[in-house]
Amino acid sequence: MKKPTMKALIKKADDAFQTMVRYRDNFKCITCGRQFPFGEKTNLHAGHFVGRGNKSVRWDEENVNAQCAYCNMQQSFGNVFVIHSYENALESKYGLGTVERLIKKGKQPFKPTRDFLEDIIKSSNEFVADKKAQYRSGADILTDGDGLPTVPAKSGDKQ
Repeated sequence: MKKPTMKALIKKADDAFQTMVRYRDNFKCITCGRQFPFGEKTNLHAGHFVGRGNKSVRWDEENVNAQCAYCNMQQSFGNVFVIHSYENALESKYGLGTVERLIKKGKQPFKPTRDFLEDIIKSSNEFVADKKAQYRSGADILTDGDGLPTVPAKSGDKQ
């Protein structure tokens, strides 16, 4: 069997990692706090604080968080309020110094290997499978990044 190209592997790693981030964050925007239905991906992005072009932080779990499409676009347009809101949320979620550490890490060169990408894909897919199984089993109560219980909105719920 022919191995996928690095470009295809990066795409697959991006997709798996971004899905994992949404599930990890229980479909809640880090910037504005808006809650989305379980499984949402159209209006909820995996927002990179330091741009994804910086491969050293492209798959960094602290750098990438669930972010609604509006906040993600406003951040990319340079909306200072949204950027500061994301910074504050990062510092609150991961601790003081996170923003500075991510900016510094984003400047470091990094070339992902095939093994690195395959590990991202495998661990991300396993995480999502576990979260889906937990949800399907009737365990509607999941935990947010701080270990606090949250109940994700279901498709028919109003936001």
